[in-house]
Amino acid sequence: MTHQRTTVLKDIRKIGEFVTPQKAQEMITAWQRQEPDGVFSFLYGRHVFESILAVPHCEGIRIFNAFMEQEDQQALVLVAVDAAGKHILN
Repeated sequence: MTHQRTTVLKDIRKIGEFVTPQKAQEMITAWQRQEPDGVFSFLYGRHVFESILAVPHCEGIRIFNAFMEQEDQQALVLVAVDAAGKHILN
């Protein structure tokens, strides 16, 4: 089954929320139980986020699930977005 959620883009800078460490661990554990063979985490250096956030007019980062065919691995693609939620691809 495919699920698709639409995010109401009022103020991109305010999308997202912090959770307590306990809630974070509960969420992680639930995912790992549901997807025991899935990729558990990704790690990117701070420079990646800083470079994207430094793109002119960037108000947020959209994260796409992706697949690196040559390495046969799941990956994430991070894309800068403007205040209207449009991708900044240049």
